[in-house]
Amino acid sequence: MIALAGCNTEPNAAPKPAQPAADDTPQIATAPPPPVSPDTTRIATPELDHVGTALGSWSMQDGNAVFGPPGGNPYFILSCDAQARRVRMARSDRRGDADRLQIVTANASATMTASIDPGPPRMVAGSLSADDMFFGALLAGDDRFGVRIDRQRTLAMPMAAALRTVIENCRRPD
Repeated sequence: MIALAGCNTEPNAAPKPAQPAADDTPQIATAPPPPVSPDTTRIATPELDHVGTALGSWSMQDGNAVFGPPGGNPYFILSCDAQARRVRMARSDRRGDADRLQIVTANASATMTASIDPGPPRMVAGSLSADDMFFGALLAGDDRFGVRIDRQRTLAMPMAAALRTVIENCRRPD
C-alpha cells in the first residue's frame, strides 16, 4: 500500500488571497451602548441594540458628509452622484472581500451589493437611488443609525445635519 502525504489533488490550484492580521483592522472607540427600552411595543433592532455609538465627529468635505476621528481617516462617507441621483455610502474596512453593505435605523434597513474601493483608506461602498424610501426613515430619525458590512459588528453613528444636507441636495439636484 502506498500512502501519499502532502499531495495537492487540484492541479494549478490558485492560492487563497492573504487576509490582513486581526490587528490590521483597528477597533473604533465607542461610547457605552444606550439602554434598550423595556417597551414591549418597540420593534427590536438587533443590529443596533447593545452597540455603542462610535466616537468621532461629522464634517462636510467637498460636498460629502464624513464621519471619523479628528485628523484621521474617515470611518464613513455619504456622498451624492448628482448625475445618477444616487446616494453613495462607504465604510472603512481593512479585511477581505465584502458582499453586502447594510444601513440600519431603529425603524428600517437597506441592504446593498458591496463594492470595494481600495483607497487609501480602503472602503466598502454601496448606493441607493436618492428617492429610495429608506432615506425617509433615515431622515426621520434623530438619534443614530448603523452601518454593517456582511455580518460584521455594526458601526453606530449619531445622526447629523451633514447627512440631511447631502441626501436632500441629492434628491433635488440643481
